Amino acid sequence: METTPLLHKAVVYGSHFANSAFIFLVAIHALAGAAAVVAGIVALVAKKGRRVHLRAGPLFVYAMVATALTGFVIDVVRLTVRAPANHIHYAGTSMPSSYPARLGFLFAAVCIAYLARLAIPRRARSPGSPSRGWWIAPAALLAIGAGMTLLVIVRFNPWTGALWMIWTFMAAVAVVARYRRAEGASPGPSVEQHRFTMLFLAAFSWWGALQGFGPAIAIAIAGVGSSTEPYVGDRPGAFSPAFFFFLAGWVPTFLVAAFLALRHARKRALRPASA
Repeated sequence: METTPLLHKAVVYGSHFANSAFIFLVAIHALAGAAAVVAGIVALVAKKGRRVHLRAGPLFVYAMVATALTGFVIDVVRLTVRAPANHIHYAGTSMPSSYPARLGFLFAAVCIAYLARLAIPRRARSPGSPSRGWWIAPAALLAIGAGMTLLVIVRFNPWTGALWMIWTFMAAVAVVARYRRAEGASPGPSVEQHRFTMLFLAAFSWWGALQGFGPAIAIAIAGVGSSTEPYVGDRPGAFSPAFFFFLAGWVPTFLVAAFLALRHARKRALRPASA
């Protein structure tokens, strides 16, 4: 049976060509995600305003958009094309992602596209960009997030941790919307909005790398195994304390990003006094 690279999830799309096309898309997704992590770290480490920072920052944004777009397509395909066959735990393959997780990643992908656009520095955007109707996109995203929350709670198992992802991205969209409202007719993001958006995207890229490459390393060392534990990711489920374990795994990278944001803010506040 053909499987995805690294995580060895089943790929069943009816032909070798279709399977190979999907596997290729997954590989592009993984490479874009890895590029985003590297570019994001370089942009953070490089001195602000220097050539390295100015080049690594946009590269990070473009890599995040590529990761989001490929991830969006991957989850749409998983949910709509031969979904039952691709959500079975076959022997020698990894457990497929849950339906709530796929919905969470779909929402994250759309939010990343919105946030990445607003992360572009002022001088990289056309001057005089219109601000009329700025609220439509964030309002639509918040409505979609609320709808997905309701769908996960009513139809699927809400205790898998996908809700943490949906709620966090809703919060990020709301924060950026407040920045946008404060900026008014400004053609580009403020320093604070740029910092928040870039660090938020960086935190998600770090979490994604841990979620993707961490299990891949474990599989490379120990193998997939032969378990055929039944797949229950498309069914409702009772509450489990694991819901909070998901939160514990979700929060750390965002705490690191928050620490970096506070440190940058303090440096910026002290700069005039030390001049």
